[in-house]
Amino acid sequence: MGANALYVNTTGDYNAAMGMNALAANITGDFNTAMGANALYANTTGNYNSAMGASALYANTTGRWNSAMGANALYVNTTGRWNSAMGMNALAANITGDFNTAMGASSGSTITTGSNLTCLGYNAQPSAANATNQVTLGDSLVTSLRCQVALTVLSDARDKTNISELTTGLDFINELNPILFNRDNRDWYDDKKSDGSKALKNYDIGFLAQEVVKLEDKYEKRLGIVNQSVPEKLEMTYEKFIPIIVKAIQELSEKIDNIGK
Repeated sequence: MGANALYVNTTGDYNAAMGMNALAANITGDFNTAMGANALYANTTGNYNSAMGASALYANTTGRWNSAMGANALYVNTTGRWNSAMGMNALAANITGDFNTAMGASSGSTITTGSNLTCLGYNAQPSAANATNQVTLGDSLVTSLRCQVALTVLSDARDKTNISELTTGLDFINELNPILFNRDNRDWYDDKKSDGSKALKNYDIGFLAQEVVKLEDKYEKRLGIVNQSVPEKLEMTYEKFIPIIVKAIQELSEKIDNIGK
């Protein structure tokens, strides 16, 4: 239904198209649904795709099992599979990435070849366009992550190997430099220092990732506190300080017990 909808279809079966140029290039693709002008426009042999919104899955050719809802959602996807996008421009730059889920306007819009990524919220983006296996909640303006209960993390001994005692403790903690600051988020891939123009009003506390990297290099490079996969945006896992703090307390306790002996 619509000018040029399913225009060149030859043997493709069980397709539904509504809107100008919807599924216009489809030849043998089966079980596709396109609703909106230019939805699934370039699809030729891709199967089981669903597109709703102007130019949703526009460039898809052979990609399969994709779902897009919103104008330009999964716009340049060509061969990517098992992707789900909801919101205008969601996963708009994805080309060959698989198993991605984006919900929210422009969410996951920087992903190109990355796979198994989940982005929830307006403009939520992973650490890099080719990142894998990440979950991102919200954009850089989010100031708190709230939940009624504490986060539960899998920690079964049966899922761990190469187990050894952690030796990094009190000396590492004593060299940490706790700071008070205002967050001033730069553009995502800008490697220049923030200029204060986007500073949030609320103060925050923490550490400087660059300083923690130096401590990791000095004491134990395998600690993995700082994620350096994207040099423009260093990330830290604060939870990993807990075992080090426990080790430091144990060392301090031993020192106290030995006083006067």
